[in-house]
Amino acid sequence: MPGVENVTYSMKRAKIAYLSSRYQSHSRIADIHRDILRRHYTLVCDLADADIVILHCEPCELESVFRATHKLAGKYIIGYCVWEATKLPSTYRQLISHFREIWTCSRYCQHIFASDHSLVSYIPHPVMRDISCSETDRNNVRDMIGFDPSCVYYLTVTKVWDKRKNTAQLIRAFERTKHVMPKARLIVKASASDVKIQSRDVRVIPLYAQLTGSELNALYELTDACVSAHHSEGWGLTLSDAMIFGKAVIATGYSGNLEFMSPHNSTLVRCTEQYIDKKDCFGLFESDMKWAYPDEDDLENQLFTFYGNGSSQEFADKIRMATWDIRAFSYSNVSRLVNDRIASIVKGHSSLVSQ
Repeated sequence: MPGVENVTYSMKRAKIAYLSSRYQSHSRIADIHRDILRRHYTLVCDLADADIVILHCEPCELESVFRATHKLAGKYIIGYCVWEATKLPSTYRQLISHFREIWTCSRYCQHIFASDHSLVSYIPHPVMRDISCSETDRNNVRDMIGFDPSCVYYLTVTKVWDKRKNTAQLIRAFERTKHVMPKARLIVKASASDVKIQSRDVRVIPLYAQLTGSELNALYELTDACVSAHHSEGWGLTLSDAMIFGKAVIATGYSGNLEFMSPHNSTLVRCTEQYIDKKDCFGLFESDMKWAYPDEDDLENQLFTFYGNGSSQEFADKIRMATWDIRAFSYSNVSRLVNDRIASIVKGHSSLVSQ
């Protein structure tokens, strides 16, 4: 099936197929879910043998998946989905009718899907990743960003073209600090093919590069705070990743990132939930949906507060609390939720299970 990886498992009589897109965040979480399943399920090769199918794909991919194979007929189909506005687009509402149930990573998303589906299960992202890097990786990244140890580095890992990420407002708020934060730097990590940012502020460092995993680790390690001015996130992997690295996190106080961010472990930027402005609509995001608009003055103030107090006990306490809180999303805790849900499906739908 083009663009989709296919891995299948079985436990006792039940067999599970897990299909995911190659989209980076989907693929990463899907790999962990597969590993969870692999501990209890036997690998099989044919999708037709599956009793339960998990589809972990972008909405735009689902239609082609359903068209591409007749082997989904009669299966218990689970959609692992996220959506980042208060209302699902009509095309998505039609597609999720194919699912017997939906899994999603945050209670924010769970509430959204529950408006259009009767069975939505909360399966949060496992917060785990390798954080190792070599001195060569560190030196490569230092060269890329012109690293100056006397500077304070803010990092945003983003897609500039994606209006939901709201990168332009973050850059604008940072530019307003030019005279009070001369030693601050904002690294805008994007892909090599992304839209180029427009800023005359030499403190803004665009990084359009395909980094290796260990070079990305070095980038996190060398920065002081991770920042997001998003309108909405289903989860916010770059923010939970920053917590793994023991970095301060500054982000919009809205949506899926509140699953692991709080005033006690991070800095939440004030915002208001509003209908999406027509100029911000793109793709499936429409003006009858809502998401958050961060307060630009508060965003600027929070950047400045960290600049002057990032080494204070207050921020040290928040980072320590984040390190503790993020354990709630450990591999073992998420594994328990996944396996309990699968066991419940098998128990409640014994007729689905292969004999």
